[in-house]
Amino acid sequence: MGIHDGSGVISSSSSSSSFCTRFWSSALRAKRLATPAEKAAQENSSHGLSRRLGIFDLILIGIGASIGAGIFVITGTVARDTGPGLFPNFLLLFS
Repeated sequence: MGIHDGSGVISSSSSSSSFCTRFWSSALRAKRLATPAEKAAQENSSHGLSRRLGIFDLILIGIGASIGAGIFVITGTVARDTGPGLFPNFLLLFS
């Protein structure tokens, strides 16, 4: 999966360097800080999304965190009890 260079040859090195360039420019970009006047104007306008979490959202985040932590705890307990036999069981489970 490379790029056609006009001569019918596909070059893959330019696509990988292009990917790296795009990745690093995206990863290292910074957002400038808004002045207090810009913040006030943005809060008073109806454009954009506001940052708000309701009680229902916070409850769901808490439930998800508890379930996620429980999955890791149970997996660790089972791995301690079964030993190396756990890996083939996971292969069978997820295949």
